[in-house]
Amino acid sequence: MSGFTAPSDQPRDSFLSSAVQLVSAANIYAISSYTAFAKRFPAVNSISASRWDWTVTVASVFMAATRLSDLRIDESREEELMSIVVAELLGWNTTGVAGFDDCKSFFERTYDGLAESDSYRLDRRFLASDSVGSWIFWNLLDRPPSSEEERMLTRSLGIAVTHAFFDWWKVD
Repeated sequence: MSGFTAPSDQPRDSFLSSAVQLVSAANIYAISSYTAFAKRFPAVNSISASRWDWTVTVASVFMAATRLSDLRIDESREEELMSIVVAELLGWNTTGVAGFDDCKSFFERTYDGLAESDSYRLDRRFLASDSVGSWIFWNLLDRPPSSEEERMLTRSLGIAVTHAFFDWWKVD
């Protein structure tokens, strides 16, 4: 066992590994989710696979990053992890960071706006997922949802991405 050094801070190592793997995992999730959504929602068939992959990947990375900030870890540690995520985003796609920033600002505006409505005041269960789902829908179709099926797609996208990356930083 010469040369092996046992990690002294397991969560730190787990977080570093998660930061490095996040963009790749989000991209794999995006690519693999297209067919299932296309089968359930015919509108998805009109969206190019590359547009789908980019949009769902960015939204997934954003949701994981949002959860990281919710963990309330040391600010310098969060910055270190996010710098890794940003580097991975840039390596994946040169427009990934701009997309992340757009998703973040859209999400915050939408979340705050929806939170003021009566329906979300009574039941906040879908507030975050509907906010990110709205960004995804806008970026896939360049418009807001206009039918019940499209609103269901928006919610389904948001729920799927939120659920898939909610516990990304989970430490066992």
